[in-house]
Amino acid sequence: MARELQQAVPPTWPAVAEVVVVTHSGAGLYVPAVVDRCPAPVAGCILVDAALPPRQGWTPAAPPELLDQLRAMAVDGRLPVWTDWWAPADVDPLFPDPVTRREVEAEQPRLPLAHYGQELPVRAGWDDRPCAYVAFGGTYAAEAADAARRGWRVVTLPGGHLHQLVDPAAVAAELLRPVRSTGWATS
Repeated sequence: MARELQQAVPPTWPAVAEVVVVTHSGAGLYVPAVVDRCPAPVAGCILVDAALPPRQGWTPAAPPELLDQLRAMAVDGRLPVWTDWWAPADVDPLFPDPVTRREVEAEQPRLPLAHYGQELPVRAGWDDRPCAYVAFGGTYAAEAADAARRGWRVVTLPGGHLHQLVDPAAVAAELLRPVRSTGWATS
């Protein structure tokens, strides 16, 4: 999957001086690969309610307890869509309304189980730039605490894991805050 992610980065981008990489959830583990592959200089990284890669080395795509849970769900090596991994009572409150949930579900891929069984390389230096962490509640509290120990800007917005669907304006404002206040991007 890391290869597919890297191949998804277009070989040519519009002329930009710098970019800020923003990821959500499990995509946080791929920030080092995106930083390495990005054709424009990366001014900073913002992880939003996301898994946090180590500073270097290797990291599992899923923690062992989640991988065990996923193995039990897989059919012919493929997983159900993400919203089907959890009980409806846990997932329903993440969406602002049933229409938004249906729209998101229509776009969800059924990933191969093998994606979550892999170890991802993390090159030292990926976070040698300004980084920030935005948490939505306490689900990723350990990751937010780790980001704070690394000296990152950390903020928590009260909400569920898909808070960007519930209050997009507040999330967008929080994503822009470090970029505007610290001059991450020069263009």
